[in-house]
Amino acid sequence: NGADAARLVTAAQQVFGSTTEDLGKQLSSLAVFADSSATNVTEIGTAFLRSASSAEAAGLTIEQSFALLAGTLEQTRLNASTVGTAFKTILARLGRDKGEVADLANGFLNLTDGQEGFIDSSGSVSDVITNLAKNFGKLNADQKNLVALQVAGVRQANVFIGLLNNFDKTQRLLNNSQQDSLAL
Repeated sequence: NGADAARLVTAAQQVFGSTTEDLGKQLSSLAVFADSSATNVTEIGTAFLRSASSAEAAGLTIEQSFALLAGTLEQTRLNASTVGTAFKTILARLGRDKGEVADLANGFLNLTDGQEGFIDSSGSVSDVITNLAKNFGKLNADQKNLVALQVAGVRQANVFIGLLNNFDKTQRLLNNSQQDSLAL
């Protein structure tokens, strides 16, 4: 509805500093992500409104935020408010604890600095999420749960596991969106 759209636009402008020109492309990406996943614009928008500030603080772009939320909503089928609140917490915790999370995952994977797949905690939160997602399938169920609990806590672990399990879809959404914007 109109009120929800206005809140979404306001959040995009205030939190991410989106210009009127940027908003058209960003909202178009949002529509594409919704159409390409088992969710809709309203659900992604609801989750975004609860997590936008944390996403921006973590260094995510608005498009990355939309894609991560779309992929996670599709994977978990949880209420959008629940996913958005969980994202806010996950991003804040990961920003604070990315060194411990990287150490835990690297230990489980027997990876040392310089090895392919090593999760480097000196990068952005987005880099840590990307590297965790690439390696998540190599962990057993207990290890996945321990990493998720370290990052997300008990209440948000499901959402974090959903994010990582559907990360390939998120990347495809972003890649398709970038190709579409280049084609325009």
